[in-house]
Amino acid sequence: MFPLFNKLNHALSSSIQRQLSVFFILLISITMLIVACCIHYFARTALYSAEKQYLNDEVVIIQKLLNTYPGNLWAIHDEVQAVPIALKKASYHYFVKILTNHHEIITETRGVNALLDHAPFPVLQKHWQDNLRSWLYKNKHYLLISAPLSFKHHHDANIYIALDKTFQYNLLVRFRWLLLIFSIICIIVMSLLSIFVIKHSLQALDKVSNTATEIELNTLNKITDVDSWPNELKPVISAFNQMIDNLSHGFYKFKRSVMEMAHELKSPISNLVSENSVTLLQQRSVDEYQETIASNLEELRRVDQIVNDILFLAQSDAQKMELKREIFSANQEITMITDLFSAAMSEKNISVELRGDANVMMDKNLFGRLINNVLSNAIAYSHANTSINITIKKNSNTAEITIQDQGIGIAEDDIKHIFSNFYRTDIARCMNQKGNGLGLAIVYNIVKLHNAEVTINSQVGKGTLVIITNLSLSN
Repeated sequence: MFPLFNKLNHALSSSIQRQLSVFFILLISITMLIVACCIHYFARTALYSAEKQYLNDEVVIIQKLLNTYPGNLWAIHDEVQAVPIALKKASYHYFVKILTNHHEIITETRGVNALLDHAPFPVLQKHWQDNLRSWLYKNKHYLLISAPLSFKHHHDANIYIALDKTFQYNLLVRFRWLLLIFSIICIIVMSLLSIFVIKHSLQALDKVSNTATEIELNTLNKITDVDSWPNELKPVISAFNQMIDNLSHGFYKFKRSVMEMAHELKSPISNLVSENSVTLLQQRSVDEYQETIASNLEELRRVDQIVNDILFLAQSDAQKMELKREIFSANQEITMITDLFSAAMSEKNISVELRGDANVMMDKNLFGRLINNVLSNAIAYSHANTSINITIKKNSNTAEITIQDQGIGIAEDDIKHIFSNFYRTDIARCMNQKGNGLGLAIVYNIVKLHNAEVTINSQVGKGTLVIITNLSLSN
């Protein structure tokens, strides 16, 4: 039994269409059965109420005749004798017996002694209107009632009426079967219709699958129109389009990074090839070979720096870099880094003004690399005879570092791409500054690794302001 149940469960769980079909078939079946039961109940109740009212009316009619004609049994002759015989083949056919309190027969419908003698009439009660009982006798169905009668100037008596409701019972049985057959037909028709509707509705998912299958690297910009889909699938299609857009953007960045990386590596490698080729064209002196090797070493260091920067970006993007957080003075660390640039600053007569301090909790090496990259850019692109202002501020739970230079500035269109890998502005390329366009990308990743934020504000010709916020303070 359990293996069969497991197979059935697996078959249902592997198909949304089967799950929905089974759910709707069960829902339709249960609903139709409930409706059929309610209709049958109301029909049976209505018939019973009509039969009960019929018997109560008969008792009331006979009592009124006795009140109108006291002591005259002929007054009730029609209700006891003539009418029951006349209605023998009618749908409502009843039999009457009136007895004294001593069970002596006063009058009764002719030819029904045997029937009424066996009838289990209900015990007489004061409130006789609801004092009824059903009885099955010789494949016929009866409804029995007992009620007291009053005779003016005479003794009291009791009336017993048996209503033959076999016709109504058989009618109700036939109605029950018709209702069952109709319910089964409705369940089958509505189930087939629900399966068709479900299958038609799920074709939209096949369309999503086909659309996803058709997407390739050269069609990542293919966006599906959300309005053409059903409302229930619009969030899915929106998410699908967002995923395609993210993939397209990511692939574009990857392709551009590869092209920029190839461009950056091509220059030093070409220099190495050409310089070594020229050197090998003729015999050289030892000094010339040493000069060539020194030049090669410089180009190889440049290649090594590019490779290390790319490796760092890859590790930080994948969040596989383990941070070694420690508490240190930001002012002291920045002062040490500034001293390393003293020669470059002296050459352009640039000064650094450092204000404020905060004990931050960060990876010290990465903090030094961050400041080094920002400060080297500030020095490289600052005008001569200017100053670079560095401010360290404490907030409630975080620290903020700002670095303001007075240099060439960055165009507004370039700022939104400034943290991209290998991105260099046109002005920077024209100035022929050394660099590979990875410095600020590394800054952005270091800041992100420490759950901090970095923003850049700049005006062309006036300078650039780098703002690093949300740096963790020591407890």
